[in-house]
Amino acid sequence: MLYSPPMEPCPHCGGTTTSEPSRALRWVCGACGGARVPGVTLAREAVVTLARARSERTKAQGATLVTVALVMMALFIAAIALVAAASGHGGPAFGAAVIAAVDFATAMAAWGYARKRAVSSRDALDAAWATAAAQVARKHGGQITARELASTLKTSEADADAILAKLSASGASVEVDDDAQLHYRVDPAADPAAADPESPNMTESQRGSANREASR
Repeated sequence: MLYSPPMEPCPHCGGTTTSEPSRALRWVCGACGGARVPGVTLAREAVVTLARARSERTKAQGATLVTVALVMMALFIAAIALVAAASGHGGPAFGAAVIAAVDFATAMAAWGYARKRAVSSRDALDAAWATAAAQVARKHGGQITARELASTLKTSEADADAILAKLSASGASVEVDDDAQLHYRVDPAADPAAADPESPNMTESQRGSANREASR
């Protein structure tokens, strides 16, 4: 993405910072690292959801590190068990093998937890971007295409398509024009962000809600 992000108020730390690309969270604040959506002032609901996406991603990364450490430990102890068995020390070999098996089983549980947290992070991220897409659609007269959304939110058309698909699953209607291009229509009255006042900066209570969500 060739994009030079402007300085914008961060909905998490309140600082006026640039956005930096992130493989896991698309865009993050250059100062605090919080997930953000460039080019739009988000409703509080979306900010809290972005905070949850970051929190879940952090948990996934931590669990992944634990998984790697446990697998390495299990392999090391398994090697000790093999050496002990080859030397005729059956008791120590059996004990080491049991410890290695427990470590490996714990590693698999940690890996499963990491995958669940990663999926939860992605779902929260997509939900926040879908809310942002609804806000952008309202500013385009209630309808938008993936190309228009990608341009506004500084993401790829593939990501924009996925975001709009999630939006359509939440009630947005879809129309196809003569050029086979999909137009997503949003009813402002049905948009959960419609009742939220947009302001350049979050209030302290909004920031507190996001911070509490991130600390879960």
